[in-house]
Amino acid sequence: MENEGDTGAVDWARLAAEAANTQPERADPDLEPLGHDDVAAAVAAITATRADLLRLVEAAGPGALERRERGGEGWTVGRVLLHIAGGELYFLHRLGLADRLSEEAKQEDPFRVLDETRRQVLNELNTLDEEWLAKVVEADGEAWTLRKVLRRLQEHEAEHLERVRSALAGA
Repeated sequence: MENEGDTGAVDWARLAAEAANTQPERADPDLEPLGHDDVAAAVAAITATRADLLRLVEAAGPGALERRERGGEGWTVGRVLLHIAGGELYFLHRLGLADRLSEEAKQEDPFRVLDETRRQVLNELNTLDEEWLAKVVEADGEAWTLRKVLRRLQEHEAEHLERVRSALAGA
């Protein structure tokens, strides 16, 4: 027999290890339930990224919001900041927790809009009960979970932080 050692006995430990290594992975890791530590770590991550973003723009001085990114869509830094804020509300909206940013709000000071949307994100996170740690919401035919929203908040701002960094580096 293939799984027998020199003694003819089945190597059950090896079979168990092979079976453990061949188990199919969950199709979508965003569907895995969250723990409270996961939420706290995600909040710490988005807070750190936001602090990096604000420091970068403030250090660039006057006119930073009007500088344009190279490549990409050629957005101004101010437009990128408003886009980040709109993204935060979009991700909350996927869970049914927020409305999208109004056209009037998009015309406001980007720093104020960023502050207001982040406050809304944190307020919503602070009001969620245990059910939200594993809840799946369908929005426009796509499954959304708190894990996915937290991941997208992190990735989206980090991606745009790099775009802002690039825009400000050439000035």
